[in-house]
Amino acid sequence: MSVRDFAIKFGLFTIFSAGLVGLQHLLSNIQTYWKFSVSSFIVYILLTIFMYFISKWILKSGNNAVFTSLLLTFNLLRLLVSILFVFVYISVYKPPNAWFLIPFFSVYILYTIFEVHMLDKIDTVK
Repeated sequence: MSVRDFAIKFGLFTIFSAGLVGLQHLLSNIQTYWKFSVSSFIVYILLTIFMYFISKWILKSGNNAVFTSLLLTFNLLRLLVSILFVFVYISVYKPPNAWFLIPFFSVYILYTIFEVHMLDKIDTVK
């Protein structure tokens, strides 16, 4: 996947994802957590861009074993960043309920799906 293809697909995907999460905010009682949702988007956008460029760089080395390890490392990194992000939010803002997790997990799942798709396309194009 070229940088241009990535930028187009990622931009369209982000707009689609923002629409879905925005709809969740309109149709439920989680409007008060919009800042957390926006922060989640920013974190996952930055992670995905970072992972894209690191993946391209690793594949240029020609070592498929490293790329496979990279996939597992990215999943672990995404999980750890997510846990830390939620923990910090809970510690700082002390939300009265767990409703803020609905848009957060929506963003998490959507960006994880996109990342797997992106890494698969990068691996098959090489």
